[in-house]
Amino acid sequence: MNSQINQLAPEEFLRNPSFKKNCDLICIYRLDVLAEFKQYEEGIFDIEEDPHFYKKYVLYYSIAEESALTDFTYDKLVSVIADKKEFIDYKENPLVASQYSFAAKTFIKLPFLELPSHQGNLVSLRQQATEAVAEAGLNDTYSTIQQVTDANADEIIKEMIKNELANIQD
Repeated sequence: MNSQINQLAPEEFLRNPSFKKNCDLICIYRLDVLAEFKQYEEGIFDIEEDPHFYKKYVLYYSIAEESALTDFTYDKLVSVIADKKEFIDYKENPLVASQYSFAAKTFIKLPFLELPSHQGNLVSLRQQATEAVAEAGLNDTYSTIQQVTDANADEIIKEMIKNELANIQD
């Protein structure tokens, strides 16, 4: 593939030393259905991971996605990728052809595209973890783990094992 590209590239590009270093190649591949991706996955990764010459991105799409993209603009692409409902639908059914499936692949494969920023109240991971621990009824265990140091790790672990064994016998 690299030799074919070099044969097709304009001579003035090839003379420029930064061409190979700063050039990205985007390959677009059409699938009949998204499920076919598994058949081509290894070959696609081989192309993308080939370290010679250009950075390569393979952007694949299905016939159904192509149909969903009629009159699709960049603004619509940004709008779709920012839509939380579309994301949830895609997450539940990643092999269903949709505007979101195409938008997600496009933003993943084309690193120069900027994701829209979300203005909102983000819940800290610490708070989410604390709530999940409480919901699972593990506050005491979590509190014990927070007290572990190099000096007392063995003792705390022994105590936790002893407590678990006592609970099993009950």
